Amino acid sequence: MPDECSRFVVLLRKISTGAQNDLEKVTKMTYAQVAVYGFSDKVGLLSFPRIDYAFEMTMPYSSTTGAIIDSEVREWVGKAYDRTVQLIEEHKEHVAQIAELLLEKDILHQEDLVRVLGEGPFKSSEPTNYDRFKLESIQGHINREQDCG
Repeated sequence: MPDECSRFVVLLRKISTGAQNDLEKVTKMTYAQVAVYGFSDKVGLLSFPRIDYAFEMTMPYSSTTGAIIDSEVREWVGKAYDRTVQLIEEHKEHVAQIAELLLEKDILHQEDLVRVLGEGPFKSSEPTNYDRFKLESIQGHINREQDCG
């Protein structure tokens, strides 16, 4: 969803066909949140896991509950889309800089994002798991070079 919203705001100001995959993912996730995980106050603390039987077309809930689930999913996806567009518009200069950087490089690393966005507001004095991973990778590389040399 953020990917499609950023294309909408920065490039075209209209939704493209590239949104299909984003919409499919967000729809599945939202249906799971509403109908499986019990996150919806309107549906309640109920769980209706999806059952994929080839010949089974029945739902474990009434058509009224199904309509409530559909309505909740539409509302949640709509709110998420609106919020995403709002955030992208608020930060469109950063989004444009990141888009330009992606045209130059296929993969962005943390350093690239920090260069464009600055340090995050919750910088901790503790190293992150990513910091530890990078340090271990560098140390492992140095150790292998020393073993070979």
